[in-house]
Amino acid sequence: MSLNDKRCKCPFAIKMNGDGCQYCQPQTAIDLLSSVVDDLEEESDQQDARSRRLEAENEALRKSVEELRAAINGHMHSDLSSIESQQEADSKLWAIIKE
Repeated sequence: MSLNDKRCKCPFAIKMNGDGCQYCQPQTAIDLLSSVVDDLEEESDQQDARSRRLEAENEALRKSVEELRAAINGHMHSDLSSIESQQEADSKLWAIIKE
């Protein structure tokens, strides 16, 4: 505890209680900041894990769509061959999926 630091504006009672600022209670400030950093690192790790799960799910969905598109092309080749654009094919594909 540094009771004589001129940058501190805390009343004496606060300084003595241990609830002071970073100047009169530097170790408390360090401990608090360390705890905040630990919490942020943990949250970052959780977000990274979530991001990896979402990327894996997204890739699985892409593969499913491609497999479904291939299956539809195989079973409904004559219907899809008359569609003039890929956008129309995709619209028809999603309409079938939603049914």
